[in-house]
Amino acid sequence: MVELLDLGAVENKYSALGRRGFAPKSQLAVWIYGSLIGVHSSNRLATQLKTDAALQFLSGGHLISSGTLRRFRNQNAELFADAISQSVALAEQWGLLDLDEGAVDSVRLRAHASTSSARTVKRSKQRLEQLQTQDTSAYGRDELDRYNAKVKKHEDALAACAEAERTNIVVTNPSAGLLKFPNGAAAPGHRVTVTAFGASKRIVASVLIDADGADQGKLGGAIEQLQEDLKKAGVDVSRPLRVTADAGYSAMSDLTYAMENQEAVDLLVAQPKYTRYNPKSGKGLFTKDVFKLGEDGATCPAGTPMQGPENDGPGRIRYRGVGCEVCPMKTQCTKSKQKVLVIRPALEEARSHMHARMAQPGAKERYNKRIATIEPVFSMIEHTMGYRRVGTRDDEGIRAEILLKVLAYNLSRLTSAYQDSSLTLLQIVF
Repeated sequence: MVELLDLGAVENKYSALGRRGFAPKSQLAVWIYGSLIGVHSSNRLATQLKTDAALQFLSGGHLISSGTLRRFRNQNAELFADAISQSVALAEQWGLLDLDEGAVDSVRLRAHASTSSARTVKRSKQRLEQLQTQDTSAYGRDELDRYNAKVKKHEDALAACAEAERTNIVVTNPSAGLLKFPNGAAAPGHRVTVTAFGASKRIVASVLIDADGADQGKLGGAIEQLQEDLKKAGVDVSRPLRVTADAGYSAMSDLTYAMENQEAVDLLVAQPKYTRYNPKSGKGLFTKDVFKLGEDGATCPAGTPMQGPENDGPGRIRYRGVGCEVCPMKTQCTKSKQKVLVIRPALEEARSHMHARMAQPGAKERYNKRIATIEPVFSMIEHTMGYRRVGTRDDEGIRAEILLKVLAYNLSRLTSAYQDSSLTLLQIVF
């Protein structure tokens, strides 16, 4: 598979006389195979290269040092990105890229940083308030130095968060952020947003790496990155792409993007499930969709017109219930004295548009393929390949390491596809 890739941009840096190190394709093949068998450390890979016959075959019989392997990986992010594009082009050429079955989602990878290196705006403000209440008049020199160091630590954290326009930072790894992981713990990490195609082939077409704490608001950026990457791979994107996303991408900016760009991309985004009132158990409250909204105002579930609309801030309007004190449905509607209904018209319009899209014939069946398209990608990378933590703090190295794992995944999918077909890899190469 590596023989099919064009690594000319890197190969031109090497001497034909062998004076500039090992062949790039040999190093890439060693890293690809190492990634697939769960060897992600350059030190471990170099050690295993001494005894593993498969790795020795791929390296051309050479023993490559850990430093050489590490430099090749950390310095070639653009090479790996281009190789991913080439793998997508091969998938398209071989009929493995189904643009009607796209899905976007993200996975969180642990960063090379400790939890103690994370700083949050909320925590630093709380600590500064606590420190300001302390009486330092009786402190000795050492105690005062420790006190001032604590104050400076949190003041610097707030300044860094403001400069980066983030709610948290990781002081030892600026590219990381404080993310909440599936086990419920918060730790420094990187968010990797992936778009893949084909419920059976599952070819990754695009990768977006950042440190955001949630998926909300990232749909537009992910799709624009996807379109750019597909064009780079030479894939025809003249017809609308068909992509699905889960309820994590249901922010107003996500749904508005889906509504305004439907000519370029056919997006299906699941909507959050709200708790409804259960008449049998008596639990739950009415949700917004139970209230009737029209040009003449809002009507509560009891059929009573509500007071309003009133301005409730930028992009929001507010309605107030009438006669809530004596309404027999009050316990199902609100726990307060009066029902207050806050509406964001732009968001409701975008949600209505997506509800209509999801109600179209075949939309539900298409959305149900989302899990089979995207989740196995993360399962293979995290569990089969065992890659859950990034091993470097360098910005370019982080991107290179993650892209290398995605490239290894894609090449494994192309290999599997042709192992199941009548066309052998030897026929492809030769």
